[in-house]
Amino acid sequence: MNKKAYIFDLDGTLVNTLSDIASAVNEMLTHYGFDRHSDDEIRLMIGKGARNLITRALPEDRRNQEFVDEALEYYRGCYDRNTVVNSYVYEGLSQVVEALKSNGAKLAILSNKDDRHVKKIVEALLPDCFLFANGFSPLYPHKPAPDSVLAMISDMGVAKEEAAYVGDSAVDVQTARNAGIYSVGVTWGFGGVGSFSDCKPDVLVNTPEEILKI
Repeated sequence: MNKKAYIFDLDGTLVNTLSDIASAVNEMLTHYGFDRHSDDEIRLMIGKGARNLITRALPEDRRNQEFVDEALEYYRGCYDRNTVVNSYVYEGLSQVVEALKSNGAKLAILSNKDDRHVKKIVEALLPDCFLFANGFSPLYPHKPAPDSVLAMISDMGVAKEEAAYVGDSAVDVQTARNAGIYSVGVTWGFGGVGSFSDCKPDVLVNTPEEILKI
């Protein structure tokens, strides 16, 4: 593939954050007296940012904007306190990241997760590996809008054909497609291989090591 830059999704791609996210969601639900969700149920809600996650987690009759805003802020407070308790880097990915970096590739993270939470996780689990580790901020719309990817590529000083986006969901594939760059889908993430049934990546990998062998 010979790419000069690799942009990674975070949740379900580099780091398994499910347990900590689920804990914060359920703490919020308990606070308001709602039924809790299983980790597997919450896993399927992740991928389009914290607002979407909380909207889907709430009972259908409480999904008005005002209450979602309130519940979202409560969730963020819960997650702020326990962002990196049980989260961990998927086996083999630290070595892959180091190998890419040693080979001269420019590496970055782009996630729909709130920016402060992305930075906190990366600082704790993958320090000094990435030129940028960016989450959602008001500057750019959520993925799959290409704006944030295109800005990141420009900041790294590489052309579109020299960049690849690595992620675990159809949102990530669509993001790469909208930005006009190569897409790598990983099957160990929150949605598994089924995530890509309607949106095929340029290449699908089953183990981290395969990223180096493409």
